[in-house]
Amino acid sequence: MRLSLSIGLVFLGASLAVAWGAPGDEDPPLNPYDNLWQQVSQLLADREYGSAAGLIEDAQDDPEFAPFKKQLETDSKDLAELQRFATLVKESAAGLKSGATLKQGSSTYTIEKFISDAEGDRLLLKGPNSATATEKSLTELEYHSWIDLTQSKLTTSKEDRYVLGMYLATVEHGNRKDARQALNLASTAGVTVNHWTDRLDAEEKAAAAAKDAKKAVRNDPILGAWRIIIKVPKKKDVIINAILREAGRTNIKSTWRKLGDGRYVLTLPKGATARLELDPSGEILKGKTTRGHKVSGLRQAKPRK
Repeated sequence: MRLSLSIGLVFLGASLAVAWGAPGDEDPPLNPYDNLWQQVSQLLADREYGSAAGLIEDAQDDPEFAPFKKQLETDSKDLAELQRFATLVKESAAGLKSGATLKQGSSTYTIEKFISDAEGDRLLLKGPNSATATEKSLTELEYHSWIDLTQSKLTTSKEDRYVLGMYLATVEHGNRKDARQALNLASTAGVTVNHWTDRLDAEEKAAAAAKDAKKAVRNDPILGAWRIIIKVPKKKDVIINAILREAGRTNIKSTWRKLGDGRYVLTLPKGATARLELDPSGEILKGKTTRGHKVSGLRQAKPRK
């Protein structure tokens, strides 16, 4: 006897929890600092420098981060510089006169006033074809607006070049090429910038890999309709009719990921996981769940979607 997927995903989820087992640990866990930096990076992208500094400060007091003491000290100094830069932006925004203009994208906005209260720092702006003004927080301004606002305050000193490089290297949509240029100028003046250029290198490498993966997955041979069967001793076979789509998507609550040539990880509801190999013919999948149950897949004639 066999259990059809059409009976319901609820029963399927329960069956898979037994048949497939817990997710595999294909990816090594991040060390404490790398995990922390992921959180800090998101705050830097959003220009939430105070919150980012708070995370670094907490980590400095945590024994778990003792091996990263030197790097955390550097991060703390860097965050202090970025906070200084944010203060310059606020001072510049506060000094804008009513009627001054600020470009956002292809539009030029007229500034009515600067507002600073318990809700935060923001500008009251009026668009070129708008009868009413709208508020925009300083962190909502396009990244280049911060550079425009501080043009008269920043100098060619190594400190200002360094903080500008850090800003451009971390802010969302920041110009990474300009970031490297600013950091290189700071380096020439004696500032240590290796940790930032290393981060930029890693970011570029990850972006290139993601681009290549996206391009490859559009033509991945696993794409299409499959009838997948899980053999569970002394239990009913679990039959899954799935359509594997681009970017790891499927037509059910499932994802897939390519490990290498012809090797894949398929994850289904409740963390059920199996490693599969695609036959050279491209028509057959074979593998096992993390519990050791055999899994097979046969390509179906249904057109790919």
